[in-house]
Amino acid sequence: NFEQEWPIENGFIPSAICLSKSERLLYVGMTHGIIRVYTIPLVFDGYVDLPAHNSSIRRLLVSYDDHYLVSIAESAYILLFKQTINNLSSVSSQYKFSQLSTENVDTINEPQAKQIMFEYILVTKSEYDERQRRINEIQTSINEFEAENNLKLSSKQIEFSQHLNNYSNKFQVTMKTLLLAYEQLKTEIANDDCDFFNEANAIEERYTALQTHTEAIYENKMIETV
Repeated sequence: NFEQEWPIENGFIPSAICLSKSERLLYVGMTHGIIRVYTIPLVFDGYVDLPAHNSSIRRLLVSYDDHYLVSIAESAYILLFKQTINNLSSVSSQYKFSQLSTENVDTINEPQAKQIMFEYILVTKSEYDERQRRINEIQTSINEFEAENNLKLSSKQIEFSQHLNNYSNKFQVTMKTLLLAYEQLKTEIANDDCDFFNEANAIEERYTALQTHTEAIYENKMIETV
């Protein structure tokens, strides 16, 4: 049954809510990083504001014994508060934070310009399933891209091998043709040398015979003259 309602002033927009296990405290995370703690039943000014984060609060979680309150913001910083009687004190065994005090509440400020890798992030099952689905989609896209890339690479390798074989065959045919032409040229040169040698010998023999005949004629004329 509906029991109570309490308005929130302008500028304070809730982004996360959590009820303690004892149902005595109501934690409301705001978009500007403040955690507002209400006492139940709701009464006027029955709350305290904890300046926790510098960005919108995403999740609030209370431990099973109500001793600890965990908050996580969009900046991915996780803050841990320890609850005692009428007191919430900020604790952390992993990080150091500057301290603030508001009446009977000790709070922590989110560190500035400090990047931290977190091992655990508070998410819902639906968010986890959605992220897992996106991871699977990305992995599927990567596998498809690798398969397509391997296929293209294999096709290019086959095409390159075919071109290489074609050029190799053409080169071998050209080399055989050039070798055959070279051998024919050598044979023609050898034949030309032989013909030249034979013609030179024939010319020299005709020249010798003509010279001998000319000398004989000259000697005969000299004898006739005497």
